[in-house]
Amino acid sequence: MITKQEYTKRRSIFLHKMKNNSVAVLFSGTPIKASADECYPFEVNRNFYYLTGIQQAESMLVFVKSAGNVNIYLFIEGVDPYRVKWTGKMLSFAEASEISGVKDILPTKHFQAKLQLFLDGQRNAYGRIENIYLDLESGLYIANEKTTKDYAFELSRKYPGLVCLDAYKMIVEERMIKSSAEIEEIRQSIQVTQLGLEAIMKKLKPGLYEYQISSLFRYTVANFNHSGLAFPTICAGGENATILHYPTPDGLLKANTLLLLDLGAEKNLYRADISRTYPVSGTFKGREKEIYEMVLHCNKAVANFVRPGITLADVHNFSFEFLKSELISRGYISAETIRKEADKEIEARELIAPLTEVEKEDIYKGKMHDAVYKYYYHNVTHHLGLDTHDASFRDMKLEPGMVITDEPGLYFAEYGIGVRIEDDLLVLENGAEVLSKDIIKEIEDIEHFMQGSKKETKHE
Repeated sequence: MITKQEYTKRRSIFLHKMKNNSVAVLFSGTPIKASADECYPFEVNRNFYYLTGIQQAESMLVFVKSAGNVNIYLFIEGVDPYRVKWTGKMLSFAEASEISGVKDILPTKHFQAKLQLFLDGQRNAYGRIENIYLDLESGLYIANEKTTKDYAFELSRKYPGLVCLDAYKMIVEERMIKSSAEIEEIRQSIQVTQLGLEAIMKKLKPGLYEYQISSLFRYTVANFNHSGLAFPTICAGGENATILHYPTPDGLLKANTLLLLDLGAEKNLYRADISRTYPVSGTFKGREKEIYEMVLHCNKAVANFVRPGITLADVHNFSFEFLKSELISRGYISAETIRKEADKEIEARELIAPLTEVEKEDIYKGKMHDAVYKYYYHNVTHHLGLDTHDASFRDMKLEPGMVITDEPGLYFAEYGIGVRIEDDLLVLENGAEVLSKDIIKEIEDIEHFMQGSKKETKHE
């Protein structure tokens, strides 16, 4: 559990990064209308949550740093008895302070007047405010379909000379390094995800529908306090598994096919992101087994490759080259055929103008890339935390404390086979820890578990 002391520390780091004579405003966000009388489930802005622990809509966190004075204010709605009857519990000022560690809690209705006071250098104790920090990367809706970028534009017109700065990178740089408490939240989400996958393996058999399996996972996760789904479950059998974000789990699971699952639980907004691929009939056979082995070998190789000092792009390029070698060695790609195709293109292009050796090799590499991309068409990794695809910068080097995914996959539409195996990794000083190591993925372990479950069912 994240303590108010940790939230306080995070705000201190952000405050230290702020320029003098500045104000920063972070919005929690507002519910988005789904219909005339209904909103979509509220999702708090993750940067606001990271600094407060507050998940209540239409809240604001304000930093003021100028003239030797530093103040932090949290604006929330407060408890409205009428709204409570319709939508449930609202945080009191005391509760918001206890969660966040912010001492100055004010009603949301005072936000605009207070901010105006801060920005009017003639009427406050802070002197002239030169800068305002806003989260400009998220496209966050703050009110009446207005985004933070819209708000920045309004402020620049109202206060000529006020410079709008982006708070996003300042917060994200800190978010990428997980504290021990954050890592523990992710571990718990992974543990619940494991229980859901084990429940699936026990029940999986031909004749079930994808939605039955997806519902079983949701049911299992729902049995654990404060746990929900990290993202909509991908449950894809047979040829459906070749669609990366397969949206409609309504297919019938057939014998001698594979079921691809991409799913995760969340605990206090911290998420697991796990993929496993299981044989519907309980046994891997033929081509399905061979393709599974290629992906499994890559998954393990990536986990051993991850270390501080490399980028996400480095990790992906490693996985791409690894699977290229696997596809060539097992005959799914012919390097000789690709070379011949490249030579034909080179010959045709040289009828117009001669090519350098570098240009010729680039043509070959391009055709080889396309040949691999036909079967492997997504990145192998992303950061994980408060979001499934957590805030990050792909060119930033990995550091100890970062949590990333390891998810190679191969997809053969012509055979109706898709395989993805995904683990969650914690970057250490000299490598990486597989946080999801207890979720079985070896062929013999999966088959033993599934066959053992079927025997138990028969015995019962």
